[in-house]
Amino acid sequence: MKTLKIEIVFLVITLFVGLVANTNSVYGYGSSPFFDPIDYPTPYPTPYPAQYPYVVSINRPDPDPYPPPIEDVHFMVYFSKNVIGVDIDDFTLTVTGVTGASITDVDILWEDTYVITINTGSGNGMIRLDVIDDDSIIDSFDNPLGGVGAGNGNFTSGEKYTIQREPSFTDVPLSHPYFDYIEILYANGLTNGCSTVPLKYCPSSIMNRAQVAKFFMTVEYGGSYLPPSNTKLVFKDSWKINPWAKLWANDMYAKKLTNGCSASPLRYCPDNQVIREQVAKFGLAIKHGNAYEPPPASGTVFADLTDVNYWATAWAEQAYAEGLVPACGMAGGKPKFCPYDKVDRGFVAFVIVTATGLLGP
Repeated sequence: MKTLKIEIVFLVITLFVGLVANTNSVYGYGSSPFFDPIDYPTPYPTPYPAQYPYVVSINRPDPDPYPPPIEDVHFMVYFSKNVIGVDIDDFTLTVTGVTGASITDVDILWEDTYVITINTGSGNGMIRLDVIDDDSIIDSFDNPLGGVGAGNGNFTSGEKYTIQREPSFTDVPLSHPYFDYIEILYANGLTNGCSTVPLKYCPSSIMNRAQVAKFFMTVEYGGSYLPPSNTKLVFKDSWKINPWAKLWANDMYAKKLTNGCSASPLRYCPDNQVIREQVAKFGLAIKHGNAYEPPPASGTVFADLTDVNYWATAWAEQAYAEGLVPACGMAGGKPKFCPYDKVDRGFVAFVIVTATGLLGP
């Protein structure tokens, strides 16, 4: 009987030691087995040698979009193993739109998990927390983050917060279907709206080719770009309705970004309203460059665009495939493209942001 008791005690001790020894392999991150492992992010495949710590992920625990009046947000930074030496200088912020955002505090939650507090500053926009590796973060064996050498442990692909205090434009409320896209254009300096006092975007106004010229050039060259004023005007249009647009259109032609609407005489047609088939080409040119040509048309995608020899069929099919221009309805079990429907400024904001992948609210 005494021997049996000893054997039972030995078995209990063995199972306990085995559980402790396997904690890291089962739960990762050096965590207690009493914590639910699904609370932790799953490590992705990493190029780092096994002995070096690395950043697994940077996640946001707070709601997104993040509204006022609370001015601070938090990021959870997960490392592959226990580390020390983590402080404010190891992080930087990538922001769009907001101003004055700053890192205010670094707290240790577990030895492999840190909570970073961010003051969101002012304005609407996006905030992402990045890790900048300078070898100051090390594990218990003095192995530096990502390996020896600054920068090889950088992490710049974490989650981001959308900071939305109030709409920028008085005529684009939070409920507007294109709200996010219009705010992104504004945060990136690609639109000033249609009115300054009060600030309006006019999302339902039908786009004309004059507006497209400025949109295209600012997307191509940046929100602060201005066309040269000392070049010879090439288009034979009347610019009485949109005089501001003649330099933008002229610059587009000089940079081989448009051939106008007529070759003889050479005209741009600035007052012509824009239709969906034109926006298909516009969006693909923004995404892939002006020299881009779509694959040959199949004529089988849309119920209302079946002619493979019509110039817009291939552009429409490819823009639809890439998510730049959605269908406008269904007919006979197939989507419709509605190539001649006019487009408004809100829809063009959607196309531009989708084509460029711009960040922001």
